[in-house]
Amino acid sequence: MVGNRSAALSNLQHALDLAPNDAEVRFRAALVYNQLDDTEQTLSFLEKAIAAGYPPSAIRDTPDFDHLRDNPRVQILLKKI
Repeated sequence: MVGNRSAALSNLQHALDLAPNDAEVRFRAALVYNQLDDTEQTLSFLEKAIAAGYPPSAIRDTPDFDHLRDNPRVQILLKKI
């Protein structure tokens, strides 16, 4: 995905425009930003996804987020499990 950063962000923005409050779209946005090594946006969209009703356990259960487990913001989200 990193090689297609522009396309990934364009497609992501389209999805967010169509369903800005959808928990699944927000979680997928976190995955995209994670792949693009944008930690701030990754965390922001994880927080938004959880606030919209996405299960916090998904963070724990998604290996792509393993490197964020020690982040204080992620720890707060994981306490909601």
